[in-house]
Amino acid sequence: MKAPTHKTHGRYYSHTLYGKRFQYPVIMMHSVQRIGILAVALLLFCGMTGTVYGDSLILLWKVHSQDDQPVSGITIADDGSRVLAGGGQLAVFSRSGDRLWGGNVGAIAAMSGDGKYVVTAIDRNVLLLDNGGVNVWTRTMGAPVSNVAISKNGSLVVAMDTSGYISTWDLSGWSNGTLKIEPAKNMVLSPTADLIVVTTDSGLRYVNSLPALLWKDNRSDSLDLYSAFTSDGSTIYTAGGKRVSSHTKDGTLNWQKMVTDEDITSLACSDDGQTVVVGSQDANVYALDSRGNTHTKFKTGEWVNAVALSRDGTLIAAVSVDRSLSLLTRTGQVQTTIRTDSIVQPRSLAISADKTWLVAADPSTIYAYTIQPGAILADETAPPRLITTRITPVTTATQQVTTAEASPVITVTEEIPTTAATTKKSPVSLVTGICAIAMVLVLVRRTG
Repeated sequence: MKAPTHKTHGRYYSHTLYGKRFQYPVIMMHSVQRIGILAVALLLFCGMTGTVYGDSLILLWKVHSQDDQPVSGITIADDGSRVLAGGGQLAVFSRSGDRLWGGNVGAIAAMSGDGKYVVTAIDRNVLLLDNGGVNVWTRTMGAPVSNVAISKNGSLVVAMDTSGYISTWDLSGWSNGTLKIEPAKNMVLSPTADLIVVTTDSGLRYVNSLPALLWKDNRSDSLDLYSAFTSDGSTIYTAGGKRVSSHTKDGTLNWQKMVTDEDITSLACSDDGQTVVVGSQDANVYALDSRGNTHTKFKTGEWVNAVALSRDGTLIAAVSVDRSLSLLTRTGQVQTTIRTDSIVQPRSLAISADKTWLVAADPSTIYAYTIQPGAILADETAPPRLITTRITPVTTATQQVTTAEASPVITVTEEIPTTAATTKKSPVSLVTGICAIAMVLVLVRRTG
């Protein structure tokens, strides 16, 4: 086959192929070249911004609760294979939305990290169920059960009743013992299953798996209602009122700060503890660093009902009572905001470990969304601004039964980066923009 030949004749561009001659106006060819170069340059320009926007949440499935039972509480297994939905009726779903099993009352329930076991409570009874919903064992406490927890592999089951008794069992149902403390507002088991942190009206209580009391923190202004552990169990974050606190596993207070303008409604932390997120009645979502400094403040439509955070801390989800569900980066760049049919409930929002899907639940419906890959990358550059934060000075405590007195509150000024959280704008710096435009002009000039 003879290769085509090309020639330029005055105002025309010609080439010969298979013995035939074709002519095009030179101006048209230059326009095509310019358009191609411009398109490439714009693609390079968009690539330099580091953020892709669009429909970041795509509805995967939506399931209505059976018999109109209210839905409350969502947990996704570590491998993302199944999701537990609590509430008026317990139900476990596959990633594709198939109902695997259910039927028990599930207002108080927890799933092991491997998804193989669920612990739930009906009145005074604690039930351990396997991955098919079959009862493994049942144990009875002295009063109605208020809180349950289970380790990642199901080897430790914990329950508290309304009288303040805490009991633990192993996977076979063998009792480790029972301990009397105050009634709990909240209870959380560390990922390493060696520490149980209970928030009470009198303060924090640290209990081991025996169970035995390791440390307690009595405060006249105890506010803590929400708790979250780092993945290695070394740090525990608690929140309540307008305050967020950080403690070590032996009870040492790292810091304590007044963060919000109204009461906190939810709390989450990343695996490494470098990002802590709280939602508030003041309609804001706050992202803090490991020292308690606020680096992102995102304004929602109304009171925040629940927040969720990816394990690496890069992706935040938040729902508010105006039925909005927002997905944003930890620097406050909004990826998308959608509306649910009704108000998503407290504790009813979760992001999978691999950040590929998200589950939320309103009183009657469970929603599963695919998270698009473009929602992951964030711009880490933003100018600082000044805010006023109240800090409680750090106190220390040893790993024994001690009493920590309330500390005075002082006011300091800190620098935090501002964030634009209400519009979907690509975070392009002025220098980057000028360079990209200059690149386009140079390429066009060279071809002209």
